[in-house]
Amino acid sequence: MVFEGSNCESEIRRLNDTTYLDVTVNDFEFFEKILKSEISTLVFQVSLLPPTDNYFVSRFLAKEAIEVIAQKLNVSQEGLDYLVQESQFDELREFARYGIKYKYWPYHLRKIYEETKSFQSEENSNIFLDRLFEYNILLTDKYEYYLVLILKGIEYSINIGGPEITGYINWLHENDNKSPLYME
Repeated sequence: MVFEGSNCESEIRRLNDTTYLDVTVNDFEFFEKILKSEISTLVFQVSLLPPTDNYFVSRFLAKEAIEVIAQKLNVSQEGLDYLVQESQFDELREFARYGIKYKYWPYHLRKIYEETKSFQSEENSNIFLDRLFEYNILLTDKYEYYLVLILKGIEYSINIGGPEITGYINWLHENDNKSPLYME
């Protein structure tokens, strides 16, 4: 990153797993101004993504996957009966409900857009709206189903069929890292 008033790249790193940041200023003149208090304020944005191995996040995503499937199958009683009775959902359902068998269910996350991004209303082009969430189910060419959920710009993906995320990462590589929700 380049600080305002400097011409050189600087580095910011988080120190181990602490709340401290290590700031390396690669511009000697700029650094001297900081030391002489000629520059007393540095403003920079820190955007840390949540961890990808969180038990509670993976249970939340598992629960959301079941909810989205239920929503899509809710067109008939047979669809909901299928969801309840189909054994391929047992593992995900048990993890979502009881949190058993796995330390966490692997998931993928990445930032798609800034949390503060506004989206133009489809009904009125003069209105800009906040997009809290969006989601869909992705079916890959390997017949794997993934819930893809974007919450305030962060895309979360979880495999509905089993605790494995490699297929989604492969899908991203094959599709130029485009979000399945923004393929057009």
